[in-house]
Amino acid sequence: MEYVELLLNSVNRSIAIRPCSKDNPNAIRWGRLKAGRWCATSVGCKGLARTLFDIMDWEREIRYRFRGEFIENDGDKLMLFELDEPEMIKVENIKGKLVLIGAEDDTLWDTAKYIRRMDERLKAKPHECSYEVYIYKYGTHYVFPESLYKKLLSFAAEPLLKMLFKSAKEHPDECRQTRIDIEKNISRVINEWK
Repeated sequence: MEYVELLLNSVNRSIAIRPCSKDNPNAIRWGRLKAGRWCATSVGCKGLARTLFDIMDWEREIRYRFRGEFIENDGDKLMLFELDEPEMIKVENIKGKLVLIGAEDDTLWDTAKYIRRMDERLKAKPHECSYEVYIYKYGTHYVFPESLYKKLLSFAAEPLLKMLFKSAKEHPDECRQTRIDIEKNISRVINEWK
Protein backbone atom coordinates (compact mmCIF):
# COMPACT_ATOMS: atom_id res chain seq x y z
CA MET A 1 0.00 0.00 0.00
CA GLU A 2 1.54 3.24 -1.10
CA TYR A 3 -0.86 5.85 0.33
CA VAL A 4 -3.00 5.92 3.46
CA GLU A 5 -5.44 8.27 5.10
CA LEU A 6 -5.09 8.90 8.82
CA LEU A 7 -8.35 9.56 10.67
CA LEU A 8 -8.43 10.94 14.21
CA ASN A 9 -11.58 10.57 16.30
CA SER A 10 -11.16 12.87 19.29
CA VAL A 11 -14.49 11.79 20.81
CA ASN A 12 -13.76 8.04 20.78
CA ARG A 13 -10.06 8.80 21.27
CA SER A 14 -8.85 6.56 18.48
CA ILE A 15 -6.89 6.69 15.24
CA ALA A 16 -7.71 4.74 12.11
CA ILE A 17 -5.37 4.27 9.17
CA ARG A 18 -6.84 3.08 5.90
CA PRO A 19 -5.55 2.73 2.34
CA CYS A 20 -6.43 5.52 -0.07
CA SER A 21 -5.60 6.77 -3.52
CA LYS A 22 -2.81 9.21 -4.27
CA ASP A 23 -5.49 11.77 -5.26
CA ASN A 24 -7.11 11.81 -1.80
CA PRO A 25 -6.51 15.30 -0.29
CA ASN A 26 -5.55 13.60 3.01
CA ALA A 27 -3.21 11.04 1.41
CA ILE A 28 0.04 10.30 3.24
CA ARG A 29 2.77 8.39 1.47
CA TRP A 30 3.05 5.25 3.58
CA GLY A 31 5.52 3.17 1.64
CA ARG A 32 7.16 2.45 -1.65
CA LEU A 33 7.89 -0.66 -3.62
CA LYS A 34 11.60 -1.55 -3.66
CA ALA A 35 12.82 -4.70 -5.38
CA GLY A 36 9.34 -6.21 -5.18
CA ARG A 37 8.86 -5.49 -1.44
CA TRP A 38 6.99 -2.73 0.34
CA CYS A 39 9.18 -0.49 2.51
CA ALA A 40 7.68 1.90 5.04
CA THR A 41 8.36 5.60 4.60
CA SER A 42 9.38 7.72 7.60
CA VAL A 43 6.86 10.47 8.16
CA GLY A 44 7.32 13.43 10.51
CA CYS A 45 4.27 14.25 12.59
CA LYS A 46 5.05 17.02 15.09
CA GLY A 47 1.72 18.76 14.50
CA LEU A 48 -0.24 15.55 14.98
CA ALA A 49 1.83 14.59 18.00
CA ARG A 50 1.10 17.93 19.71
CA THR A 51 -2.63 17.51 19.00
CA LEU A 52 -2.64 13.94 20.36
CA PHE A 53 -0.75 14.89 23.50
CA ASP A 54 -3.24 17.71 24.13
CA ILE A 55 -6.35 15.60 23.46
CA MET A 56 -5.09 12.67 25.54
CA ASP A 57 -3.46 14.79 28.27
CA TRP A 58 -0.29 12.73 27.90
CA GLU A 59 3.04 13.51 29.54
CA ARG A 60 5.36 15.08 26.95
CA GLU A 61 8.50 13.22 27.97
CA ILE A 62 6.94 9.75 27.69
CA ARG A 63 6.84 7.69 24.52
CA TYR A 64 3.55 5.92 23.94
CA ARG A 65 2.99 2.80 21.88
CA PHE A 66 -0.29 1.21 20.89
CA ARG A 67 -1.39 -2.13 19.60
CA GLY A 68 -3.34 -1.83 16.36
CA GLU A 69 -6.31 -3.97 15.40
CA PHE A 70 -6.72 -4.95 11.74
CA ILE A 71 -10.35 -4.67 10.65
CA GLU A 72 -11.76 -5.76 7.29
CA ASN A 73 -15.40 -5.32 6.26
CA ASP A 74 -16.79 -5.75 2.73
CA GLY A 75 -13.38 -5.19 1.17
CA ASP A 76 -12.61 -2.09 3.27
CA LYS A 77 -9.50 -2.43 5.41
CA LEU A 78 -8.16 -0.35 8.26
CA MET A 79 -5.94 -0.42 11.31
CA LEU A 80 -7.59 0.89 14.46
CA PHE A 81 -5.59 2.19 17.43
CA GLU A 82 -7.44 2.84 20.70
CA LEU A 83 -5.54 5.72 22.31
CA ASP A 84 -6.88 5.02 25.80
CA GLU A 85 -4.94 1.75 25.90
CA PRO A 86 -1.20 2.46 25.65
CA GLU A 87 1.16 -0.44 26.21
CA MET A 88 2.27 0.25 29.76
CA ILE A 89 3.10 -2.02 32.62
CA LYS A 90 0.39 -1.45 35.18
CA VAL A 91 2.61 -2.00 38.19
CA GLU A 92 -0.35 -1.72 40.54
CA ASN A 93 -1.68 -5.02 39.11
CA ILE A 94 1.49 -6.97 40.00
CA LYS A 95 0.98 -9.41 42.85
CA GLY A 96 3.89 -10.35 45.09
CA LYS A 97 7.21 -8.63 45.68
CA LEU A 98 8.52 -5.99 43.30
CA VAL A 99 12.14 -4.79 43.46
CA LEU A 100 12.94 -1.78 41.26
CA ILE A 101 16.68 -1.30 40.66
CA GLY A 102 18.43 1.21 38.44
CA ALA A 103 21.24 3.71 38.18
CA GLU A 104 21.30 7.42 37.43
CA ASP A 105 24.23 6.93 35.03
CA ASP A 106 22.41 4.41 32.80
CA THR A 107 23.04 5.84 29.33
CA LEU A 108 21.08 3.15 27.46
CA TRP A 109 17.74 3.70 29.19
CA ASP A 110 16.63 6.29 31.73
CA THR A 111 15.93 3.67 34.39
CA ALA A 112 15.95 6.11 37.30
CA LYS A 113 13.23 8.21 35.69
CA TYR A 114 10.99 5.21 35.00
CA ILE A 115 11.56 3.70 38.42
CA ARG A 116 10.52 7.00 39.98
CA ARG A 117 7.44 7.03 37.77
CA MET A 118 6.51 3.48 38.87
CA ASP A 119 7.09 4.47 42.50
CA GLU A 120 4.77 7.48 42.09
CA ARG A 121 2.16 5.31 40.39
CA LEU A 122 2.26 2.77 43.23
CA LYS A 123 1.94 5.56 45.80
CA ALA A 124 -1.08 6.97 43.96
CA LYS A 125 -2.97 3.77 43.12
CA PRO A 126 -4.25 0.93 45.27
CA HIS A 127 -2.10 -2.19 44.92
CA GLU A 128 -1.42 -5.51 46.61
CA CYS A 129 2.29 -5.82 45.96
CA SER A 130 5.02 -4.89 48.35
CA TYR A 131 7.93 -3.15 46.71
CA GLU A 132 11.36 -1.67 47.26
CA VAL A 133 13.12 1.01 45.24
CA TYR A 134 16.89 1.22 44.76
CA ILE A 135 18.27 4.00 42.58
CA TYR A 136 22.03 4.32 42.60
CA LYS A 137 24.15 7.23 41.41
CA TYR A 138 26.62 4.87 39.70
CA GLY A 139 26.15 1.41 38.26
CA THR A 140 25.68 1.89 34.50
CA HIS A 141 23.06 -0.13 32.62
CA TYR A 142 24.34 -3.39 34.11
CA VAL A 143 22.99 -3.21 37.64
CA PHE A 144 23.45 -6.90 38.39
CA PRO A 145 24.36 -8.38 41.75
CA GLU A 146 28.17 -8.66 41.97
CA SER A 147 28.26 -12.50 41.83
CA LEU A 148 25.96 -12.65 38.80
CA TYR A 149 27.96 -9.92 37.10
CA LYS A 150 31.16 -11.96 37.53
CA LYS A 151 29.51 -15.17 36.30
CA LEU A 152 27.96 -13.54 33.25
CA LEU A 153 30.94 -11.52 32.16
CA SER A 154 33.71 -13.54 33.91
CA PHE A 155 37.28 -12.27 33.46
CA ALA A 156 36.37 -9.64 30.86
CA ALA A 157 33.81 -7.86 33.03
CA GLU A 158 35.75 -4.84 34.24
CA PRO A 159 37.57 -4.03 30.97
CA LEU A 160 34.36 -4.53 28.98
CA LEU A 161 32.30 -2.21 31.19
CA LYS A 162 35.03 0.43 31.18
CA MET A 163 35.12 0.24 27.39
CA LEU A 164 31.32 0.47 27.04
CA PHE A 165 30.44 2.99 29.72
CA LYS A 166 32.23 6.22 30.57
CA SER A 167 30.85 6.09 34.11
CA ALA A 168 32.31 2.61 34.70
CA LYS A 169 35.69 3.94 33.61
CA GLU A 170 35.48 7.09 35.76
CA HIS A 171 33.78 5.51 38.82
CA PRO A 172 34.78 1.81 38.95
CA ASP A 173 34.75 1.61 42.77
CA GLU A 174 31.32 3.22 43.05
CA CYS A 175 29.90 0.91 40.35
CA ARG A 176 31.33 -2.13 42.13
CA GLN A 177 29.89 -0.92 45.46
CA THR A 178 26.49 -0.58 43.76
CA ARG A 179 26.68 -4.22 42.58
CA ILE A 180 27.67 -5.37 46.09
CA ASP A 181 24.74 -3.44 47.60
CA ILE A 182 22.35 -4.89 45.00
CA GLU A 183 23.59 -8.39 45.84
CA LYS A 184 22.98 -7.77 49.55
CA ASN A 185 19.46 -6.44 48.96
CA ILE A 186 18.44 -9.08 46.41
CA SER A 187 19.77 -11.86 48.67
CA ARG A 188 17.75 -10.46 51.57
CA VAL A 189 14.58 -10.23 49.47
CA ILE A 190 14.99 -13.83 48.23
CA ASN A 191 15.66 -15.14 51.75
CA GLU A 192 12.57 -13.34 53.10
CA TRP A 193 10.53 -14.81 50.26
CA LYS A 194 11.50 -18.44 51.03
